[in-house]
Formats: sequence, structure tokens, C-alpha cells
Amino acid sequence: MFGKANKVEAAKAQAKKDYESIVALENVADEPRAPRVRLAMRAKTNIEMTFVEAARKTEAFEEQKMAALLAGTGTSELVEPELTDPFKLIKSEKGTVVSYLPIELGQQIFDIAGAYQRASIDAEQAVNAGQAVMDKVCHTLALNDAINVLQFLIDSEDDAD
Repeated sequence: MFGKANKVEAAKAQAKKDYESIVALENVADEPRAPRVRLAMRAKTNIEMTFVEAARKTEAFEEQKMAALLAGTGTSELVEPELTDPFKLIKSEKGTVVSYLPIELGQQIFDIAGAYQRASIDAEQAVNAGQAVMDKVCHTLALNDAINVLQFLIDSEDDAD
């Protein structure tokens, strides 16, 4: 039991170290492209998983809040949903890998998803805001590639039409 938990913690530490060691370089672009692209693709998946997690947590929170209001019990004891972990476990053909996204970027995605779930912003606004975060990651990793995120929001809107 502890062996698996220790492996996950070690993988998380390594994922954070991999990301931070590349972005700490004086000239990130001098680092081979493959590890930078790998980190960016993991960040993309992390962003999308964080978005889905936040939307689900926000939906559950809003349902609890509505139930409390209808029951007349008040909402003061309800805890707003929050991002608890900047790491995501990603299933790949090579097994499970750990993705790290700096907490401040993960929090931005979490907030975007919450706003989207509450219908404060529409799908296009959510995609644009999420894309700005992904673009920041790509810039930090000295990648000029456009890696699109949250495309499933646009695709699901197209399906609804």
C-alpha cells in the first residue's frame, strides 16, 4: 500500500522537477525540443482534466447551495470548491504519467471552469481564456507551436446546434 503511494509521490516530485528545471534555464530554447513538447502536451492534458474537475466540483457545490437555500438552512457552512493538486495522473500507452502545472496556472483554469459552469462566461470565452493559459505554458517552454485546449467545449456546442 505505501509502495504505490510513495511511487506516486516520487513521480509527482519528478514531474515538478522536470518542469521547473527546464523553465529555470537561462535560454529554454537551447534545451532539446522533445522534452519541452512532452511537457507542453502533458500541461494540455492537465489543463483539460483540471477544467473538467472544476466544472464537476462547481456543479456539485451549486446543487448543495440550492438545496441549502431551499431547505432554509443557509449556505455559510458550505465550502467553495478549490484546486487541491497541481498534478494529474495521465493514462498513456506507456502507462501512467504525472503531469505538473504550476498552481497559479491551474487555479486560473479552475476559476475559468467555475465561471463557465455557473454560466458567467460562454464556451468561446472559456476556450479563449484556457488558450491564453496554454499559450503562456508554450511561451515559458519556448515553443512557438499552437497547442489548442478545451476544444471539446466548442465541439459539444456544435453537437447541440
